[in-house]
Amino acid sequence: MKSTLTLLTALLLALAGISPISSAAVATAEEGKAALLPTDVAAMTVMEWVAGETAACPGVGAEQWLGLPGNANGPSGFFFGVGPTPGPRHFRVGFPREIALGTVVTRGKGRLSVLRPGAAYPGDPAREADWLPADRLRETQISVWVLPPGTKTRALRWSAEGAPAAEAWPDLWRLDPLPEGQVGWFGGLHAFPQRLMDVAPYAEIIPLTPGPDARRLADGEYRVWRNFGGPNRSWNVWETRGA
Repeated sequence: MKSTLTLLTALLLALAGISPISSAAVATAEEGKAALLPTDVAAMTVMEWVAGETAACPGVGAEQWLGLPGNANGPSGFFFGVGPTPGPRHFRVGFPREIALGTVVTRGKGRLSVLRPGAAYPGDPAREADWLPADRLRETQISVWVLPPGTKTRALRWSAEGAPAAEAWPDLWRLDPLPEGQVGWFGGLHAFPQRLMDVAPYAEIIPLTPGPDARRLADGEYRVWRNFGGPNRSWNVWETRGA
């Protein structure tokens, strides 16, 4: 596919390579606008579900899960559904009005779905009939989810299977101590109204020095990168942890 999305490439450099599904040659700044803002979130709908119980998430703010254009740091992510038993966990967030969604880029091991038209707002996290699953090209830690054309919704749901924290979260060096038991983890999302495509699997990466590391830039997995660049910023050395 020859089309590129230059704005999103800069915004999601650490996340994924994506391109418009449409035949437009280059996306404009207007097309790169986020579909969701912190003001779109209905605080009373932010809930987690685990083992048949729904509970509020008072400590979870939009900055932990919602990525915005121009924010270099991105969402921090959070654990949810902490408990002793394995099985699915859900994180749900609703909106006061319908939001047009075409693509959602997420980080974490899980599945994304949106509230179906006609389902009772803000949606029962455990009732599968309420939710329309999004599709992705490949199952990776950083995923580009695409929704059917014309999708409008009033809620999102992130679902994950319970796992020990050391397995659920890929960048463990940032937090100590870790929660005990089985947990889910959500690393956050970037949402866009357009339907986009993950083109990273088709990228041709040509490093100055041959080796396997360059391919990791497009494999959809999350790693910690350290920059050893000196005063000349065009020459840098990178290494990965847990490769």
